[in-house]
Amino acid sequence: MAPSAYCDIKEWWTRKARGFKSGREDVLNRVNVSWDRMQSNCMVELDELMKICALGKGAYGRVTLVEDPARGQRYALKALSKGYISKQGSQRLVNGEREIMSMTDSEFVIRLHRTFKDDQHVYFLLEAALGGSLVQVVKDHPEIFVQDTPRGSSGAFYAACVTAALEHLHERKIVHRDIKPENALLDEKGYAKVCDLGFARFVLSKTNTLVGTPDYMAPEVIDFPHSHNRAVDWWALGVLTYEILAGDTPFTDEGVCDPMERLLAIRRSQECGLQYPFHFPQMAKSFVSQLLQLRPEERLGAGTKGAEAVREHAMYKRL
Repeated sequence: MAPSAYCDIKEWWTRKARGFKSGREDVLNRVNVSWDRMQSNCMVELDELMKICALGKGAYGRVTLVEDPARGQRYALKALSKGYISKQGSQRLVNGEREIMSMTDSEFVIRLHRTFKDDQHVYFLLEAALGGSLVQVVKDHPEIFVQDTPRGSSGAFYAACVTAALEHLHERKIVHRDIKPENALLDEKGYAKVCDLGFARFVLSKTNTLVGTPDYMAPEVIDFPHSHNRAVDWWALGVLTYEILAGDTPFTDEGVCDPMERLLAIRRSQECGLQYPFHFPQMAKSFVSQLLQLRPEERLGAGTKGAEAVREHAMYKRL
């Protein structure tokens, strides 16, 4: 490569990085959120927390229900193994999750109160939502999602909770990139709160990463060069809405695991029409079909109105 060409590319990337940083700072200033302010709202220290019970465990570490005895406040303490983080090369993901969570302040997104660390772990002190995940409710009580009431169905209600979370994130230029029922936790009032922002990213225009859970990946994420923006979250909302009303994801019957085969299955569904079970509400069919558009720019929520266009859909009118 000629030196002049190299310098041009280097200068372009420098400008791009500078623009990204200034864009992120602009959003932080606009929403008036800072990490220092978040930290000061919670004064408890790690050694003051009393363990109550285990909430979950994975390769990364564990989540424990804890209490601050002095203030009577309960939290979910997420412990991330430093060894596992190092082995997986996930330091940037963990730091990114912390920074992104510090930018959020919504009733529909799990709050991060503090972080700690010791020799073995990095800790996230999180808001405790103890009603289980949405996927557990789908599995144990599928009937509640299709029962209609004067204020609409439970399926529409939970989709609306996730919509509110996405609106909050997208206002801050954050794309979640892993929306699914497992990442929506229920609080004591029955509201769903989006959690697990490990794959989330601050995106000003587009990003190019193959990331997410296969069943919920938008086609543009699967297909090379994996270029995507906030529209991937609206696709995932369409899959989630279909799943909580139908009991399964829309492309499961295809029996595909390979990402490219899944992409072909998605394209076939666009040509032949997505199949819905007989009990699937008509308004929900319209909602899902507008979200599961192959072309991201044609997806509900992807236009200039963003989440407002999603909120205005007829499925939400009675909520």
